[in-house]
Amino acid sequence: METKASYIGLLTAVFMCINTPNDLQALELSDGSYETFQDGGEGILKIFDGKAVLQVEGDACGGRVTGKLISSIDGDLSFSQSIGEDRCTLVLRGTETGAIKIMPGQSCSNFHGATCSFYGVLKQQTMAQH
Repeated sequence: METKASYIGLLTAVFMCINTPNDLQALELSDGSYETFQDGGEGILKIFDGKAVLQVEGDACGGRVTGKLISSIDGDLSFSQSIGEDRCTLVLRGTETGAIKIMPGQSCSNFHGATCSFYGVLKQQTMAQH
């Protein structure tokens, strides 16, 4: 019985270490426009009034996702848009080097052309909003 209790205690400690975001900080972006670089094109991410809009354009494609900006428990920001039964969710995630990645979820292909992607990174803020 004592061994079983120790095993449960060890599992609890491991679970707490895995699920506790010790070094994670919430990603924060001020309202404004940000240049982005996408796989297959370039774009603009606009943040305003708790919403986000990503507009991408390439040589033969383009796309747009608009939605309410939501902060997750792990520090990421995300926003989503639905078209019919397809829902595209874009996640903004900070990296260890300070870059901010844009990562699309599944079902985003109907939101952009065949030669564009929402995968990308923020390059710089182009205009702050007051």
